[in-house]
Amino acid sequence: MATDITVTVASAKQWSEFVDLAKRSYGQDIKDAEQLREVADCRVAVRSGTVIAGGVGLTAEQFFGGQEVRSGLLAGGCIAPEERGSRLAGQLLLGRIGPLIDDGAVLVSAWTTSNEYGRKLGWQAPCPVYSWRVRADDLRRAFSGSAYQVNFGISAEGETLIGEVCRRWNGAIRRPPWWTEWKIRQMGLDVYEFRDDSGIVSGVTTVSGVSKEPVRELRVHDFIAGDAAVAATMFNFLSRYNSLAEWVGFRRASLPPAPLLLHNLSRVRAEAQAHHPWMLRILNVEGALQQRGWREMEEQEFTMALVDNFTGETSRYDIEVRKGAADVSKSTRDPDFTLDMCQLASWYAGGYRSAESARLDGISCHSSAPSRALDDFVALTNAHEVWLPEQF
Repeated sequence: MATDITVTVASAKQWSEFVDLAKRSYGQDIKDAEQLREVADCRVAVRSGTVIAGGVGLTAEQFFGGQEVRSGLLAGGCIAPEERGSRLAGQLLLGRIGPLIDDGAVLVSAWTTSNEYGRKLGWQAPCPVYSWRVRADDLRRAFSGSAYQVNFGISAEGETLIGEVCRRWNGAIRRPPWWTEWKIRQMGLDVYEFRDDSGIVSGVTTVSGVSKEPVRELRVHDFIAGDAAVAATMFNFLSRYNSLAEWVGFRRASLPPAPLLLHNLSRVRAEAQAHHPWMLRILNVEGALQQRGWREMEEQEFTMALVDNFTGETSRYDIEVRKGAADVSKSTRDPDFTLDMCQLASWYAGGYRSAESARLDGISCHSSAPSRALDDFVALTNAHEVWLPEQF
């Protein structure tokens, strides 16, 4: 850790320097910088009075197992190009996470291209992330519209629906009150609500117009559907949105990981593109396990050994899960399972859809009946699939 570098909360002058640095580092403006200044904590790394790195963070609730878990969200992390390779990222990361822990965060999430570096520090990507592109004609033939009233704009009911749908997935965020307006403004989005025949908002989608290069494509940023019927209507609406659009493109992670396209397109020629994923790090093991929701199963007790990816140190925990809640305490018992912090993050998020996927990822089971024990262990957290539709 460099002793001539200080990580500190950004002053007004340092904030301006950070915005300029981010533009130089990313090669583009941070359009939402000023509003983030009002709601986020900005930390900068300073050497000899000059900002050489920085990033913003804020606390919010992420859903896991249907319950809200206090989480830190990191965004805008950047290092001056001339400083890269100096191991500054780790020092900056510690300085950014500390204030989030003070604000109650028991885990932290970030979208990052530095996946290898993140794994060295115990971060893990719980799921792959894709964007999708479908020919408008194919989408129109596959999905017919039902009797929903489509309204331009977002209402309080629409915001409530977004929260209700996000609760059904692991990793989705409960949007802070300012989030939707900020997202619409900074991305220049148009938002539409879909009301059923009783007037209840059942779906919300946002679009940002039709691009001309390389093809004419309608870009979709949100696809929040309460059920299959409104999802079909939303697809049909998007396919007819603009007669010039040859394609309908769904921004990375905007579509939930349900087989909507696979099970409905007459010719499954949708195009998927993989993107860098979001990564999760457990900051407080006991707090994170106690705050999340759990599958309602028979009471389970087990001892888990956790290996720190960075230091190699091992901690043990006794965990008792009953009636959808968990009791957690430090332990000296022999472990039933051994995980590193990366595997813990994936298991916690429900990233293992089966015992076999957990086994192939290297989770060790020390039970006398390992197949059954690992089945039950994985089933505890995967009642909800992983989906983080928000970009930050």
